[in-house]
Formats: sequence, structure tokens, C-alpha cells
Amino acid sequence: VTCLAAQLARFKNLSVVTNGIETAGVLNENTSFKIYLCGGLIQNNSSMVGSLAQETLEHFHTDILFFSAPDLVTEANEETAAMKKLMLRNAKKKILLCDSTKMNREYFCKSCRAQEIDAIVTDAPPDQALLASLKKQTQVIYPQSGH
Repeated sequence: VTCLAAQLARFKNLSVVTNGIETAGVLNENTSFKIYLCGGLIQNNSSMVGSLAQETLEHFHTDILFFSAPDLVTEANEETAAMKKLMLRNAKKKILLCDSTKMNREYFCKSCRAQEIDAIVTDAPPDQALLASLKKQTQVIYPQSGH
């Protein structure tokens, strides 16, 4: 998500809500953006979680959610999964940015189902069986795929 944030410099007057500390820093370099960073508990020096962060997110409904995860639909802990569920619930369009090496992993807490995601953007196609399964549930976008 931080990589995407760096690419948004060509846009003006965006309002962005994030719980990512590094992402907020990158976005803050564009003075025309309104950046809302959730308060709360800092987790792993990278993101805000907990009831205060969730309370902040409750105030926002977004047109597009760009999010990342350690795999497709799970998170390593319940705090992060709870934040993800809330973000997904309050967004119109949901786009997962997922490194292809994360495609076949599974972690402790489920954050969503693949069919809740509008599109998965990845750097390479997943294996054929997973790709076939995902295509039944969502759009999968990867370089030079024609998709």
C-alpha cells in the first residue's frame, strides 16, 4: 500500500484514511491531500489498531479501499483482522494489493472472503488451480495478463 501511496503524487485534493504509519508519511508529502491517520495502539511499528483506531474508522466511508494482507483473506492476529473487516465494511470498492508469494499462505484470523474483494492486483499470476478458483469469486489482475 505504501508503494501505491507514492504513486498518487500526480493526483490532487484526495482524502485518504489509513492506519498505516509509513503510508501516512508518504501521503503527507503531497500538501493537497487530506490524510486521516487512525489513533490507537501502534502494532509492529507499522500500523494503528485497537478500539481507538476502530472508532476513528467508524466515521469514514470510502469510495475505494486499497489494502494489503499477509495472504489473501487472513491476518496474523485478531486486532489487524478487526481493522480490516471494518475497512472492508465501510468501502464501496475493495482492491487487495497482494505479492504473489503470499497467495497460498494462511494465517490465524480470517478477515474476509475472496468474493468480498472486487479485485486482486498482484505481480505475477497465482498457480492455475488457485487462479481458477479466484476467478470464480473476483477479478485477478497481474502484469501482461490481458485481464
